[in-house]
Formats: sequence, C-alpha cells, structure tokens
Amino acid sequence: MSGPPERIYVSGAARGRRLLRLLGLVFSVMIVLGVALSLLWLEGCSLEGERRVEEVRVVRGSRVVLRDRVDRIRRLDEAGLRRWLGGLATARSVRRGPARLELRVDRRELLARVRAGLDRGGGDVVAPELSVASSASLPILKQALRNNCETAALSILLAARGVRRRQLDLQRQLPRSGPLDPGRTPSGGLLWGDPDLGYVGRADGGGSAGGYGTYEGPLRRLAARHGVVLDDIGGGSARRIYRRLLAGRPVLVWIGLTEGPYERWRTPEGKTVEANFGEHTVVLSGLRGGQLLVNDPLDGRRKTWSKSRFEELWPRLGRRALSVGGFPGAIDPRPTRSPEKPTQARGRALDGA
Repeated sequence: MSGPPERIYVSGAARGRRLLRLLGLVFSVMIVLGVALSLLWLEGCSLEGERRVEEVRVVRGSRVVLRDRVDRIRRLDEAGLRRWLGGLATARSVRRGPARLELRVDRRELLARVRAGLDRGGGDVVAPELSVASSASLPILKQALRNNCETAALSILLAARGVRRRQLDLQRQLPRSGPLDPGRTPSGGLLWGDPDLGYVGRADGGGSAGGYGTYEGPLRRLAARHGVVLDDIGGGSARRIYRRLLAGRPVLVWIGLTEGPYERWRTPEGKTVEANFGEHTVVLSGLRGGQLLVNDPLDGRRKTWSKSRFEELWPRLGRRALSVGGFPGAIDPRPTRSPEKPTQARGRALDGA
C-alpha cells in the first residue's frame, strides 16, 4: 500500500534563481516592446515630416504669412503664382534699437525663392525684405561751446546705444594736441596740433586762430571708454552712409559749412595738416524719400538735407564718418597717414568724385 506523495523541498537559493530568470524574461519582453514602439514612433514622425515638407511656407519675420501644398502651387500658372503671392502685404514697419525701419518685400526675389522651394519639394521660404526708409529717435542737443560740435555730436550718437553722457564731460575727457594756439616753425610756417591725435585749439573760441577741433580717432577712443564701438566708415562713397542709415544705424559726419578757408600747418611730430576752417559735425539720424534726417548741434535743431546737399558738404572735410557698430569690443584703428601727405589730401582729391 502506497503512502502519501513525497514532498519536494526547494531551497531558498533555488527559488531566488527562478525569480531572477522570470524577472529577466519580463524585462526582455519589455525591451523588445519598447524598441518596437520606438520604431513605430520614428516612422510616424518621418511620415509627418514628409507631410510637412510637402507644402511651401512663406516666412516673414517670425511668422508664417503664406502657406499651401506643393502640388497645388505647382498647378498655378505664372499669373496665378503672382496672385497667390499677392496675398502678402508689401510693407511693414519694425523697430531696431532707436530706429524705426520701413521694410518692403522684394517680390521678384520672393518669386525666385518660392520656385526654388518648389524644386526642393517644399519647406520654408524667407520673404526677402528691403529697408526703404529709416528714422532714429535721438536727442536734440545744441553745442555748449563755440567749437565743441564734435563732442556734442558724440553725445547724440552715444544715446543711440543707450549711453547718456554730457557733452562738456566728453569735451574734458578728449586728449589735446598742442600747442594751444598756432606757433611758428623755424622756417616760419605754422606749427599747431594734430586733430588725428587730439583736440586742436580752443573749444570756447578765442585765441589767435578761433578754432579748430578733432577727427575720428580721438572720438572713437573716447566712445570706447564709455563702452560703445564706433565703426569708421569714411573715405568711400556716400552710398555706404545711406546703407548704414537704412539699417537703423545713425552716422556722425564731418562736413564743410563753407568751401574754406583752408590752412596748412606742421605738427610737433612733423606731419602736415590741411584743414578747412568751415569744419563742422552733425549726426545723420535717418533717410526718407531721398531726404537725410539731420541732428545739427550748431543750433540744436532737426533738419532735412537732400542727398545732393550732403554730397556737396561731405567731401570738404575728407569724407569722414563714424557709425554705431555692433557689440563693444576692440577697435581697429585707421592706418596712420604718412607725415609727408596732408591730412586733408584725401578729401580734396575726391572733391569732384
């Protein structure tokens, strides 16, 4: 007669091993499922991306302003494509720093970009915009002294970068290049300072000469002391000035209020300076309809000049100009002129250009 079934006792270690094998199997199944789901998700994203790229989106600024499917746009003839793009507003106004710019879409270039977008199967097309007018909001400032137009203009220009400095403080910080009044060289010629190195003459007038002033280098270095980089954009075509203005960057320029008188002297370092005593500085704050907007520290007024008027006055002082640049950083100084060449020679040579 058989007895009760024999009980089999499993040790704790064996039970632990079985549990670990079971957990390993569960984890393996979970990993396989995770990989499969990931592949399905990636395939869905790929299909969604393909669906997105099948349309052309015209982007203006940070907004999509026109969009349609590639197959529908391709069915349009030339007139239909132009009508589709006609739904985009031509002009808009934006603010950049202290300036307000008027931007217009270049429709011919936009049409070419849309066609290129169709050729590549869709995607974003950035609407090309041209700045056609600008106006910067800058302080109205009258020069405090007879001959400190440079530091008055610099005070206006620094405000374009949010830096407020009083003109007389700037005048005191300018280095000087002497002697204070013109003297005589051993050969009997005039001996005076170098406006490329510092302020020459008496800012408050008087003395035997009644002037003079300073040029780009000292103003750039003084602006840098206050954390503002000024780009030297002088010496070339007036179109370079106009491009800066249309980009919303005011420009400080040296002009000749009169055609003379011109005077020549030698500096203590031996350089020849040729100067126009009609020297003056103003800040160009914008360009609209062919008219330049001018902040003139001579009388503390805003004015408008025609391009032809500006292009008459600007060469008289050597086509000198400074514009607000990018972020503060190192200054690349203008190459030093040869002591044998008059400082003003550049402007005189280009007078009829």
